[in-house]
Amino acid sequence: MKAIVILATTPDVESAKNIARHLVDKSICACVNIIPSCVSIYPWNNKIEETEEALLIIKTVDNKFDEVNIAIKSIHPYDLPEVIKFCNIEGDNDYLKWVCDTIGSRK
Repeated sequence: MKAIVILATTPDVESAKNIARHLVDKSICACVNIIPSCVSIYPWNNKIEETEEALLIIKTVDNKFDEVNIAIKSIHPYDLPEVIKFCNIEGDNDYLKWVCDTIGSRK
């Protein structure tokens, strides 16, 4: 099992908490950090949008990405939620082992 990090944004902290709890409760991620405020600037419907959002940093394992993505999209308030996977991450071996062990032990 390889640990991965997924980033997702939400319109507010409550949505972020709802998604985070859902992912942890379903045992498809080990931990979710919520950064309560970031500003996203992006084109949408032929104009430049500037939106304050909350950022989720989701720690899970590679073979859970599809489940995490489906779970996020099933309850996310956006029509097109951001879900970005980072692979080949490096970090403290003990922490990355904890991520993998946590997912593996919570079936």
